Amino acid sequence: MSHRFFTLDVFTDTALAGNPLAVVLDADDLSDARMQAIAGEFNLSETVFLHRPDKKAHSARARIFTPTRELPFAGHPTIATVAALRDRGLVAGDRLTLETGAGVVAIEFDGDEIAMTQIAPVFGVDVARSGGDETIVAENRGGRIRVVHRAQGADLMATTGAVA
Repeated sequence: MSHRFFTLDVFTDTALAGNPLAVVLDADDLSDARMQAIAGEFNLSETVFLHRPDKKAHSARARIFTPTRELPFAGHPTIATVAALRDRGLVAGDRLTLETGAGVVAIEFDGDEIAMTQIAPVFGVDVARSGGDETIVAENRGGRIRVVHRAQGADLMATTGAVA
C-alpha cells in the first residue's frame, strides 16, 4: 500500500532552506520498523506519521521519528504538520488535538497564528524570542506550556508525493 506524504521547508519562505520535515498521512498500517525505515530513507531531522487517534475526541495521533529513533514529542514538527494540513484543507475549524508520545497537544488557529499547548518541560523561566519575521513565545501556565508561533509571509515550502 502506498501512503501520501509531503515534505516541508519549515520557518522559511525559500525552497530548499529552513528546517526540512516529512509528513506521512494515513500511517495506521505501518509497523514501527517500517516507520523507522521510512524516516531513515527520508534522512531528515524528523518525519511525522499521522494515524487515527486512539480516542475519538482527538483529531489524530502523531508519531515523530528521526532517522535513528522515535521521539515522544517535538515542537517544530508538530506546528509545521498542523499548519501544512490546514493549508491543504485537511483540517476544518479553529482547533484540534493531537495524541503524542508525551501526551495530548491542543492546537488553536487564529488567522495566521497557531497556538500549541503542551505538557510543560522542566525549566525555570518563561521564554520569548523574536527574530526577523517570526516570534516564538513560551508561557508556563500552571504545569502546562503554551507555545505560540507567529510569522509573517509564507512559513512552509512544500512538495508532495507517495511512499510505499
